[in-house]
Amino acid sequence: MPRSRTAAKLAIAAFVVWLVPFAPSPATSADLTLRIAGGGPATLRPGNLLGDLARDQFDSLTNGRINLDTQLTGKLCSEYECVEAARRRATDLAVLSCSDMGAFGLTLTLLELPFIFRNSEAAETIINDWLMHNLRTSMRENERLQLLAVFPIGKSKGLATTSGPVRIPDELLERSIRVSKSPAEFSLLHAWGATAVPVDWPRVSAGFKHETAEGLYVSASTLLAVDLNPRITHFTKTGGIWDCGVLVIDPSRYDRLPSWAKQAADEAGSSLQTEIFASELTRSADEQEALESKDVEVYEPTEKETSLWRQATTKAWRQLAGTFDPGDAERTLADQDLQDMIALLKKVGAL
Repeated sequence: MPRSRTAAKLAIAAFVVWLVPFAPSPATSADLTLRIAGGGPATLRPGNLLGDLARDQFDSLTNGRINLDTQLTGKLCSEYECVEAARRRATDLAVLSCSDMGAFGLTLTLLELPFIFRNSEAAETIINDWLMHNLRTSMRENERLQLLAVFPIGKSKGLATTSGPVRIPDELLERSIRVSKSPAEFSLLHAWGATAVPVDWPRVSAGFKHETAEGLYVSASTLLAVDLNPRITHFTKTGGIWDCGVLVIDPSRYDRLPSWAKQAADEAGSSLQTEIFASELTRSADEQEALESKDVEVYEPTEKETSLWRQATTKAWRQLAGTFDPGDAERTLADQDLQDMIALLKKVGAL
């Protein structure tokens, strides 16, 4: 072989070897493992969907550099316990309901103000437009948590009862109704005349079995997931509080992540939020039929009855004064053209 051709081949080979370290290639093994944990209402409905979406997002965004360990069945922690688990490093990411975030602070009270949202579509628009920034800033300062996503668990909550239906607030007087740890839920159920008792999800079925509970304030989605029939016989679509969940991480853990992993966590949270909103809005249309197939009678209040439920909530808004930003609350209502509600709340001094 001529010397010139040999030299040329050697030069090309050397150039290829030089290029290899810079060529993109799939990661052969993860550089970082993150654990996501949850258990309870926030993981009952999205459940596997949430875990699968999160795993796919982290894998896609980092080319396999992050391995996601999913613990969403409640074995590691349940609801508010998952925040405590994140703080003691037993998990990295925590999933829980907006309601149970009330155990740690008041940032999410705004999302749970009675009838603050017309529906999940309105909630998604407002959260994406401007509210998410405010929530993230407040949660970092007050709850000492980094908020990555807010998503629906179902539609607005209603009254699941052992007898009924419950057509108007007067029919709820002194009934023992299980509620989450949300200050808004306690205030709302008290305003409606019920005796509000904190729910313990692992033991909620026993409470109905032993007849110490007469009802549960939940969304249809959660009621379907916990499957309390035949003890629950009626579901009244009172509305009131929007049913939502959050994905959070302890800020000290977040701050220690390398910059590429922080970016992946932020982008994964945003994508999860979008995809779960879309899946929940599609799925929720079948809930009434699913409840009726389980022999749960679903009652839709008349327009007059709905007005009574709404009017009774003004007392709850007054009780919650000081736990939310009134400017943000009014803006949220105004963005949905709920001027009548703004006027009613201002009339009673709740705004």
